[in-house]
Amino acid sequence: MNNEVELGVKNDESFSDNNPLFRRVMLRRPDDFAPGERPTVSLHLLVKNGESCLGRLLMNVGSYINEIVAVLNDCTDRTIAILKEYAEFRGAEFGLVIIEVTAATHPELYMLDVPETYAIGKSLVGEVFGGPFTGEPLLADWAAIRNFGWTKCTKDWILFLDVDDVVTDPESIPGLCVALAEADVD
Repeated sequence: MNNEVELGVKNDESFSDNNPLFRRVMLRRPDDFAPGERPTVSLHLLVKNGESCLGRLLMNVGSYINEIVAVLNDCTDRTIAILKEYAEFRGAEFGLVIIEVTAATHPELYMLDVPETYAIGKSLVGEVFGGPFTGEPLLADWAAIRNFGWTKCTKDWILFLDVDDVVTDPESIPGLCVALAEADVD
């Protein structure tokens, strides 16, 4: 696989090799790092019942992460068990933080799925949400739980993925972290 990637913003109208917002870099591959030199990465996940695809994600990026911070929203499947089994497989050095979010534990993050909830405000184009409505609490503030999870990540870099994501070149993760650090990107 080609190690060359392009970092930055490409503006087609004024793009040239001298554009300060764009540069081509060669990414280091995992074998290019001495023991202990590779940047550490926290995998941050927001998950609701991810049992069916969590294993695939961990097989995909697992070799390049040092910790998982999983915020679980009303999980009723084996997601927690899979995360714990994976952490045990990786050993004592591997970090695992599981944060369970439910309407009972964090009611301020939920709304009730009823017609009155959607009647607040005025539509700019006249659309009306007609349901169906469950009458159950729904997580309404994904940003708050994402941000809370970020505060629990302890590694050099945070990789934020959905549980059903697949990284096409996971071996590029350590090299991309180094390239971003060299470009003074947090």
